[in-house]
Amino acid sequence: MNLFSDRQATSMGAGVEFAGSTCIVKATCTQGVIIQAIPRGGLYRFKTMHTSESAMAATAGETAQLWHRRFGHMGYDNMAKLPNMVSGLKVTAEELKKAGESSCEPCIMSKQHRLPFKSSNTRSTRVLDLLHMDVCGHMQEPSLGGSKYVATFLDDFSRLSVVVPVPSKAEVIPTVKKIINMLETQSGQKLRKVRTDRGGEYLNN
Repeated sequence: MNLFSDRQATSMGAGVEFAGSTCIVKATCTQGVIIQAIPRGGLYRFKTMHTSESAMAATAGETAQLWHRRFGHMGYDNMAKLPNMVSGLKVTAEELKKAGESSCEPCIMSKQHRLPFKSSNTRSTRVLDLLHMDVCGHMQEPSLGGSKYVATFLDDFSRLSVVVPVPSKAEVIPTVKKIINMLETQSGQKLRKVRTDRGGEYLNN
């Protein structure tokens, strides 16, 4: 609380005394002083008392790698400039530079690049000669119908694209069968080949 009520204190048995320039609060009228205040700015101000308790507390030592993660995997060369700019950093610039000689797995994985796919000179000669299929998800926000995945179908010849929202990966296979039957019925052609990323939703029992 920011304010202390002497009326509430006395109603609970405490004793409050104003003498000279001090205000004294006792647990009871006969016991000793438990808190004392001095006037400041027209009010009596108590000295703030802080207590801290801990049990089996342990603090891990700060390392260059720890601060590297805290700063979102910032480069160690830039990290070495922080001791002169950030208060509370207990790692020296030399330690930060030396830590840059070691490898950080998340940094390596995030900076890897996939080689481009080779250009294809072949093209299907009829509808449903080749059907590209993929699944996108899991979406953080479900659709109005409760779906968190999207199944896509692209005919290589006509470039016809079909997008179907699905609630879960378990519903992908029934959706695939339904779309293939629909495309075969509408085109009058039989599907010859499919191309996927070999995900578990396609390669199963």
